[in-house]
Amino acid sequence: MTIYGIIGFLLLIGSMFDVFIESKKKELIYFILIAIIAIVFMTRYLVGWDWYNYYKDFYNLNFKYEEGYRLFVILVKKIYPNFNFFIGLNSLIDFILIGWIFRKYSPYPIFSLFLYLGISGLSLEVDLLRNVKSILLFLVSVKALKERKIIVFLCLNILGMTFHITSIIYIFLYFILDRDWNKNIVVGTFILGIIYYCSDYTLIVDFLKKINFSKIETYLAIIPQGKRNIVNIFLLERVILFITVYISSNFINKKYRKLFLIFENSAYIYIFIFLFCSELSIISIRLSLLFVFSYWLIFPIIVESSSGVIKIVLFILALSFIGLKNFNFFTFQGNKIVYGYENMFLEHKTYEEKAELLKLAVKYREEGKKRELLILY
Repeated sequence: MTIYGIIGFLLLIGSMFDVFIESKKKELIYFILIAIIAIVFMTRYLVGWDWYNYYKDFYNLNFKYEEGYRLFVILVKKIYPNFNFFIGLNSLIDFILIGWIFRKYSPYPIFSLFLYLGISGLSLEVDLLRNVKSILLFLVSVKALKERKIIVFLCLNILGMTFHITSIIYIFLYFILDRDWNKNIVVGTFILGIIYYCSDYTLIVDFLKKINFSKIETYLAIIPQGKRNIVNIFLLERVILFITVYISSNFINKKYRKLFLIFENSAYIYIFIFLFCSELSIISIRLSLLFVFSYWLIFPIIVESSSGVIKIVLFILALSFIGLKNFNFFTFQGNKIVYGYENMFLEHKTYEEKAELLKLAVKYREEGKKRELLILY
């Protein structure tokens, strides 16, 4: 995990420089950091949980993924039919989009990059090759949403759907994300969500059973034990996030007000999905993943809009979220095994050895059920 620690340290120093020091060199440092990180991910060798399936699918093309991803694989194979080349090109595209997005929307791009990699970005980049494309394409479309250009917005998110079908949700957000919702409705929904989360009600499960949803028993088998009905770290995280976003919405600088409103509503959706869907944790995790970007962009805007001690406190709060997420991620034994970084150009384990490590990591799946982790089920 050493390489992740080095990247984290560089981004921490870069974020402090970005937030607290005025300098014309920030943009240059941002591009240097994103180039270094892109190269690290582009040259990784069979890291994570999902590489095994993507590897097999790359060579036989008999998979049932969305057509956009399938077409992308076919085009890459025509250029150079090598899985490592595919991974490199895939990550290059991701980081080009990431570089543009944070530079466009964030007052502190380096800080946003740190939040991205610290909060779900590592899993997205390594394991969720299709999901990350749909999320990034949505973020690109935020400019069109802000400017009310519905055709551009639809085109970008329909393209995102061809990589992962869950992007269909984004299309409907055109009509709600930039609305300044009544605060009473927002707070009321939050309180209702807390009550539901801490209750014994399972309305979603009951509904899915009633309609004989085919995967319901599989989903029920992977619900983390003891996750609901008690005050836990996952619930506290959402409560703190909600309070922070809700209070901060009153003092956002005018320059970022419209953008913040979009990401503010995204954060509320992220929180509400957790509160109302945690009875089926796999659905909660997968759906909330679509809105995890709110962390990456809300905190830089909030920090930029504050000053003095408040600015420092908010910065430390954001770092705390990163720390919590990474502690949860890297202390899981399964992730320790499959996320060990190796570079394709340096000495590394063979394909067969990597496959054996993956089999070993799967044995720890039960432990992973107790955490909010994106594990291959």
